[in-house]
Amino acid sequence: ILFFPVPLMFFDSICVFIYIPPISGNSTTRRQMPLVVRIQGRLYPSFTTQVLLRTWDVDAAEVTVKLGDKMVIQGEYDYVEIPINERGEMLINYRPDLDIPRESFFQVAEDLYAKKESDVPLPEGFPDLEQKIILVGVTVQGLMDQATTPLASSTPPIYTYFQSINNILEKDFLTKVPPKITVIVFLIICWLTLLLFSTERVSLIVGIPLLTVIGYVVIALYFFNVENMIVDFFWPTMGFILIHIGSLTNKWIKQLYSEQQLKSVFSSYIAPTVMNQLLEDPENIKLGGVRKPVTVFFSDVRSFTTLSESMNEETLVTQLNEYFGDMVGCVNEYKGTLHKYIGDAIMAVWGDVVSKSVEEDAQNAIHCALAMRIKLETLNEKWTKEERPNFRIGMGLNHGQVLVGNIGAQQRQEFTVIGDAVNLASRLEGVTKMYRTDLIIGETVYDLLEHQFLCRCLGNLIVKGKTKPVRTYEVLDSLENPQSSWNPEWIIEYASGFELFMDRQFDAAIRRLETFLTFCPNDYVASTYVDQAKAFIDDPPPDDWQGEIILKSK
Repeated sequence: ILFFPVPLMFFDSICVFIYIPPISGNSTTRRQMPLVVRIQGRLYPSFTTQVLLRTWDVDAAEVTVKLGDKMVIQGEYDYVEIPINERGEMLINYRPDLDIPRESFFQVAEDLYAKKESDVPLPEGFPDLEQKIILVGVTVQGLMDQATTPLASSTPPIYTYFQSINNILEKDFLTKVPPKITVIVFLIICWLTLLLFSTERVSLIVGIPLLTVIGYVVIALYFFNVENMIVDFFWPTMGFILIHIGSLTNKWIKQLYSEQQLKSVFSSYIAPTVMNQLLEDPENIKLGGVRKPVTVFFSDVRSFTTLSESMNEETLVTQLNEYFGDMVGCVNEYKGTLHKYIGDAIMAVWGDVVSKSVEEDAQNAIHCALAMRIKLETLNEKWTKEERPNFRIGMGLNHGQVLVGNIGAQQRQEFTVIGDAVNLASRLEGVTKMYRTDLIIGETVYDLLEHQFLCRCLGNLIVKGKTKPVRTYEVLDSLENPQSSWNPEWIIEYASGFELFMDRQFDAAIRRLETFLTFCPNDYVASTYVDQAKAFIDDPPPDDWQGEIILKSK
């Protein structure tokens, strides 16, 4: 590409330069303007530099050039330092609002020639050419190559010279922030961002990097438009995004590994629906131990020792595994956690891993116990046909604050619950033997049932190891069961007799309880209270008696 000036001196104060456009086109965006040209190791002023040197009447030998830094032009009327790169190019600071007057070269030359030859006055509207730099070039499409600039995809190439010359005259230079500064800022931003979003929330993981990128671009645009500085934002932002994509990928891999660990620890004794909730939010469980309100369930096979003595081991194990399979199925169905087998006993907990509410946990536990009762009836019918012994079970439930977590020695740990509520649930399971029933709950569970179940109070028990009485209840059936063998009106009769007994009105209590026994003649609990009431008539209890029953065994 060759550029050369041809001066036409119509007036001493006018310097006209003719621009010869390049023969071959250039598809790249024009962002730099060469100020010097290297030929055989020597530097010569480019077209733009020659325009300025002639305008300021400066000799080329007086120009100082330091490649990669600046070019200094010092004339009689001005002094300017132009930043240049290693190739002697300046960055063009394109100004979209720059007013570039355009006139027909042929018309201007014709008018000037007419004035010179015959002293014809210049026509009205003739441009003021005094103290002006005039560049002559083709601007008609089809007769010239089109240049691509940041302002437009099709621009007359001569306009890039107007922009660069205007930059120098106005000292409106564009500079680049050194790459090492960009790298340092980029690393600082990455470090701060990684410190800030040590969180599991997706909104923050995605939002913080997005806001960081937007902020970086806004700052880069500010420096470009206000400070005339180019801050490279493409590669830093792309690098920043790639770093966070890598970080998210790593976090995702760790989460998958964590989920696999949770599955391996809990899948054998947590219901699938509970496992899914746990995987959705692993914060629900802290393996180090945390206090939570839970509902604890214990069940035990009655007279299992006698059964084991009368059966061979293989048959017993097969029958016990069949029993465990159906019972654990009930625990899973009602979103409980199977904690352990203790011989023939089962321990399950609701609310230890995930919990929507303590009320729902307690109600699910009762539904599970009632489902176990039905399952066992079905199993006993099957075993009777197979001439195998039937199982009878006792179940106890209690609710309270416990410590939940992975507990044990370093060599072996176990996910379990520890607390007074657990011990009381175990004691209540044992009380079922005394009352000849299969399901007893503590008052903390009863208070959470919201009248969905048919229950009756058994009394105030002081279990072994305790000093304060605990009011206990027997769960007879669900109120939603249309095939229930219990009539709620019978239980109202029993409750009236029980309250009269607790109020020391023993004669009235006997009449009420005997009325109940006409409906349920073989009810052990009501018969026991009738006998106790008769005994108290002959030998009244002490004045501080509160109806408590002291249990001397588990």
